[in-house]
Amino acid sequence: MTVARQALAIARLQTGQGTVEETVRVVAWDRLNGLLSTLDSKTSVLLRFNAMAVAGGIGFAIIVGIGTLH
Repeated sequence: MTVARQALAIARLQTGQGTVEETVRVVAWDRLNGLLSTLDSKTSVLLRFNAMAVAGGIGFAIIVGIGTLH
């Protein structure tokens, strides 16, 4: 559902012109967007943590590698 269609459906519901099917569809769409937003937020945090862990590991490997050259 595009943003324009969702806005139109919400406007119809607020004016009392919407059907039960439209109400269910809008509620389901809002729940799905909420779940995806939460998932995106958690995934973003995990990806940042993973990137920091990998960068730390690479940094450690470089330092240990330089230390063994001397």
